[in-house]
Amino acid sequence: MRLLLRLKFDKLGLHRIWRARDPQNRPSARVMTKADMVEEGRIRGHLHLKDG
Repeated sequence: MRLLLRLKFDKLGLHRIWRARDPQNRPSARVMTKADMVEEGRIRGHLHLKDG
């Protein structure tokens, strides 16, 4: 993950990367945190699922 982020920022010149995850997916949250990604907010009402 860190290698991919470095490639995107350093080689491709990007200044922001967007990623979404299920709020209940704690392992994904840990990966994002370890890669120094910052959670900026939540998208509400994007997907309509029968179990919430």
